[in-house]
Amino acid sequence: MFMEHRYIEEYNIIDRYLLRKLSDEDLVRFEEHFLDCRQCLKQMEMTERLRAWLGKAIAEEVLRSQADVQGGAFTRVARRSRVRQMACLSGVVLLILLPVLWLALKWKSARHDLAQAYETISEWQHKSADREQSLMREMQARERQWLAQRDQLVVQLENERKEHRRLAPGINEVAGLRSVLPIFVLSPARSNAPGLSQPANRIILSSHSESIILMLEFEPDLDIQSYRATLLTADNRSIWHESQLKPGSKGTIALGFNGSLLKPNQYLLRLEGLSSQAGYVPVAQYNFQSLTR
Repeated sequence: MFMEHRYIEEYNIIDRYLLRKLSDEDLVRFEEHFLDCRQCLKQMEMTERLRAWLGKAIAEEVLRSQADVQGGAFTRVARRSRVRQMACLSGVVLLILLPVLWLALKWKSARHDLAQAYETISEWQHKSADREQSLMREMQARERQWLAQRDQLVVQLENERKEHRRLAPGINEVAGLRSVLPIFVLSPARSNAPGLSQPANRIILSSHSESIILMLEFEPDLDIQSYRATLLTADNRSIWHESQLKPGSKGTIALGFNGSLLKPNQYLLRLEGLSSQAGYVPVAQYNFQSLTR
């Protein structure tokens, strides 16, 4: 496990290492640490130099003390005084150096913590910038999508307006035609026998109706090429006919008449189809009664 500076300072690891008082585990951990730590190497060097200087000074004093034994009591007293002075000086030096070393370590630790704080802030700013750019890209993509949808709706609306302007004359024409010309829808009779006593359809004309339209309902046949219509009176007299008729998209045929042609009476309208094989064949007939109001 890696040894941190806080642990080294708290348990005085450097002094205990120099004094050979570390446990085997702490010894291995500290040696692995200070091999790559210039700060600990410098502190160990300073401490070792101080201890060597103190040891040298004490040894010199011991030698001087031994020499003073032979020189007399006065000399011994002077040497002892010097030893005491050196011991006091050593204590003063230690008292001065140890706080300085402690402050240096604290300053190094504070600088390390500050560097980590700056690194954390830089990383947070980088992540914030990336997130801001991501949000900007997302907003731009949504704006482009919205603009594309808006342009599509504008084109669709313009096409609908053009289509409305194109169909407006025909719609107005049909509306005007419906308001001017009466339209009557005729259902086919159930029996093909002419002259039914009770007509299936009834139309009521105004005295001012100049033209009318009769809409014939029937079941179209794909084999029929065209149709022919014949209008008969109750006494089986033909008063109108038309050929080459084509059904509309809804399977109906529209016939236009002069309103003066239909007097208050019963009528029979016969519808025939032109077949390529059998010629004209019966398709349907319509009985109706015309009344005037």
